[in-house]
Amino acid sequence: MSEAFRANGELAAACPRRRAWAVLTDPAAVAHCVPGLGTVERVDERRFRAPLRLGSGLLAMAAAVEGELTELREPDAATIVVQGRAAGTTVAATVRLALRDTEDGGTIAAWSAEIVPSGALAGLVARVIAEQGGPALERLAACLRATLEA
Repeated sequence: MSEAFRANGELAAACPRRRAWAVLTDPAAVAHCVPGLGTVERVDERRFRAPLRLGSGLLAMAAAVEGELTELREPDAATIVVQGRAAGTTVAATVRLALRDTEDGGTIAAWSAEIVPSGALAGLVARVIAEQGGPALERLAACLRATLEA
């Protein structure tokens, strides 16, 4: 098993907490902010799955993503557990959200993420995550902020 990639931060958005909760706990609403993620299929109220295409050209690979919304405390906190499987590798991710109001009626979403690759290609995947994880999270946060404020 490879070492985990961990990150955390805060996303401030000019929208009420109830809207932030509704968007951030809706996998289909978040999906358009994740490059390569296909159409999200709801399995039930808490579970979902979607195809994911990673990379390009000779380095492209398809993955199957399954996730579950756990520890839901509306509209304050949630945990999202996601597992992706591709040839020779599994990537498990846990994202924790804590929402709070701002004085001006907006929302701050404090988040933490832990991503753990395992399997034959885990070392390679861990290097890619370490190199590209930070910029990818920044792009994701910017897209989510725009979605929340739309």
